[in-house]
Amino acid sequence: MSTALAVEDYHLAVSGGDDAVQLQITAGEGACSYCLVSKSTLRSIAVDHMTKAGLPSDLEVDIVYPDDSPSSLDTSPEYFPLKKSK
Repeated sequence: MSTALAVEDYHLAVSGGDDAVQLQITAGEGACSYCLVSKSTLRSIAVDHMTKAGLPSDLEVDIVYPDDSPSSLDTSPEYFPLKKSK
């Protein structure tokens, strides 16, 4: 994911705790302003990667995009819980 974002001059920082992961996307000077996918699409991609890495199935995934102000961070209950691979 980091490599794909870097192509358009976006950068990914991952942080989290026991029950949630936050993906912080920042934009470089040359970032393509219309190249980011929707948060739900990015969340689906992230869940796929994290599931394959063996992370717990009950993590909440929050996404923060460059245009999100500190007072409007993605803290809504809408998230895609990770599902265990079979």
